[in-house]
Amino acid sequence: MELDPKTTKKILFFIAFGAVCFAAVANFERLLSALGGVISVFRPVITALCIAFVLNVLLSALENKAFAFMDKSKRRLVKKAKRPLCLTLTYLIALGLIVLLIAVIIPDVINTCVSLAEKLPLLMNDVRTFTEDTLEKFNLSQNFVPNIEIDWTKVADTIKDYLVNYSDRIFGSAYSFTTSVFSGIYNTVFSVMISVYILACKEKIGRFTVKCIDVFAPKKAAAAVYHVSSLTYGCFSKFIGGQLTESVILGVLCFIGMTVFRFPNATVISVFICATSLIPIVGATLGVIVGFLLIFISSPVKALLFIVFFVVLQQLEGSLIYPRVVGKSVGLPGVIVVCAVLVGGNIGGIFGALVSVPVSAVLYILLKEAVERRAPKENTEKELFRKLLDRGCTEEDAKAAVRFAVEKNYLCEERYFQRFAERCAIDRLFGKRRVIQEARRKGFSERTIKEAADFLKEMDFDELCYRALKKAGNGSKEKTVVALNRRGFSTTNIRYAFLAWEEEFGMPYGAEEIRRYAEAENCEDE
Repeated sequence: MELDPKTTKKILFFIAFGAVCFAAVANFERLLSALGGVISVFRPVITALCIAFVLNVLLSALENKAFAFMDKSKRRLVKKAKRPLCLTLTYLIALGLIVLLIAVIIPDVINTCVSLAEKLPLLMNDVRTFTEDTLEKFNLSQNFVPNIEIDWTKVADTIKDYLVNYSDRIFGSAYSFTTSVFSGIYNTVFSVMISVYILACKEKIGRFTVKCIDVFAPKKAAAAVYHVSSLTYGCFSKFIGGQLTESVILGVLCFIGMTVFRFPNATVISVFICATSLIPIVGATLGVIVGFLLIFISSPVKALLFIVFFVVLQQLEGSLIYPRVVGKSVGLPGVIVVCAVLVGGNIGGIFGALVSVPVSAVLYILLKEAVERRAPKENTEKELFRKLLDRGCTEEDAKAAVRFAVEKNYLCEERYFQRFAERCAIDRLFGKRRVIQEARRKGFSERTIKEAADFLKEMDFDELCYRALKKAGNGSKEKTVVALNRRGFSTTNIRYAFLAWEEEFGMPYGAEEIRRYAEAENCEDE
């Protein structure tokens, strides 16, 4: 059997791809170290891009909202001054927030450390006393508790000997630490300077990048790059913006609650929870553990109350704040989010855990798109018949092909109808009557619709109607009833929705208006 050149190329490509994947897995640690080396070389540029990406949100808000009036000015100088003015304000606001945070946090951190230094010996004595009393109560020997006596002379001699014997190593470590500090300051300064240039010339950089892609890449590859870039930017901007807002809100609510209930170290704990909550799922838990330990030293009872307080706060945040602020910005199932955070944390630490969710969201969307493109398209019997006629088949051949597809279960209208009805009802929030109308418009036979009647009965159209009502908001009841009826919901569905609204929000549901509307329009329950 001879292979054509195209098939041979595909086989060779898959063999080479498999070899590369095997080599990458076998040398995963070396690959990570090499990647780390490359990242360390380009660290100032990468840091600058991250700074520019975050500050671009504030810059765009200032340009498009606060100083949008400058574009309408007839003076050219005023228009040109818009970008430098907004850019200066952006960095001043960012610097001001950092300085304010340091000014507020540092004194409280110092006070917390001093308080811990004062209370820790007392806590150790309390623990020792409690342990001794417990052992005595159960008639156990107190020898289980060692006498902790510190000979400070021996400690000083040990430190002196260590400094003498390991002076070279100590000086080497000090030199490395000093070099790292100065290198970090150097890279940070240059990163900020580069970010200023990126934000000042972002349109020019974008146009030049697009021009380079159009020149050097084929059309299909260029379109793919544009699509992936747009998708990545959207996922990252939505996730990071929402996560930052949600973290700040959580930190502020935590500070207010701790202040009201007079928990100690409110500022430090709130800021720490705000910072750690940037990491999805596990971040806030880490902040709570640290907060619990800090409060436990002062008062074990208050530490337990703090746990209860934060559980209530997290429930409030998870049910009200997070869906409205972050929402479904990444569109990932919960299991994938957990796995992404764990894998990202193992690879890149805190930074890896933070960026793993939007990266996984991009990969998940690309995978879904690829599956949808390659998956066979579902059709009704009428749609398949029409498509075969359009391809030049005779009516007899088209009918025979449709019968063959139905007999071999390649084409099953009932199975397709179930998925179609779920999309119409759950995604588009349509009632039973509207689902049937859309099915007839799609080309489903009356036989299929009648056979699927039991499936439609199992769907909770009452709850779907309530979701549609909540999405519509609290407007005019009469108009809302008309809109829900247009979506195909029955009077019973609408009445349930208004009753559920009244139970949740304490607002009148307008049952009398529903009854009058049903009588006027002869809207009978299905």
